[in-house]
Amino acid sequence: MKKIFNCLLALATLSVVAQSDSLFDRGNAFYIEGNYQKAIETYETILDSGQHSSELYFNLANSYYKQEAVAPSIYYYEKARQLAPNDADILNNLNYANNRTIDDISPMPPSFWDNLNAAVVYKLDVNQWAVLTIVLMIIGVFSFVLFLWTNRSVQKRISFVVGIMALFGMAFSLSLTFHKNNLDLNTRPAIVFERQVTLTTEPNSLSDRVIDIHEGLKVFVKEYYNDTWAKVELLDGKTGWVKTSTFRLL
Repeated sequence: MKKIFNCLLALATLSVVAQSDSLFDRGNAFYIEGNYQKAIETYETILDSGQHSSELYFNLANSYYKQEAVAPSIYYYEKARQLAPNDADILNNLNYANNRTIDDISPMPPSFWDNLNAAVVYKLDVNQWAVLTIVLMIIGVFSFVLFLWTNRSVQKRISFVVGIMALFGMAFSLSLTFHKNNLDLNTRPAIVFERQVTLTTEPNSLSDRVIDIHEGLKVFVKEYYNDTWAKVELLDGKTGWVKTSTFRLL
């Protein structure tokens, strides 16, 4: 009975994947025809089924970009970048979309740790760092087994050196896995979807205005108040409160 259930589950999974591929091709056809709204509806149907990929987010963002929908295009380019952080097409199109935003906010000069994170930590996502850790662990275990098994001095030296390097590499990769996960949990980036939003000094509409921001701007959520208000930080370091309905978390 268990085998039958597993077979049915596998067939159902293959059916979902095949259907998603078919819908993806249909969405691409709509996009090529210039029917961007139908392309959006088709791509979003795939998302609603629980399937997602950098290619899907990228094509969905392109469709919104063609319709001059600033916030959704930036949102989905950012979603695509999360899955493929080094993809040149995603980065270029995201840059074009950001040029359509109204706000001109200069980011604070990056610190040493910001540069280090950009150069190393953000090159891979959490899952990729975790996979690298496992691969290095396997290499290390295999090397030490070979060291104990072989009687040849040259092979012993090589396996010992490789094992030590893999061990240190695994420890480094594991630390970056936890560090990247911690950054993802604490950064909480979001995209503003309202045409104009006023940041206030306190979580209520009657408090003093900090600055007005507009759709498509990327902000970082720092804390929540009563699930209705959120304190956000801008790239230039300014902070203020906005209603949670005005943005979407990435």
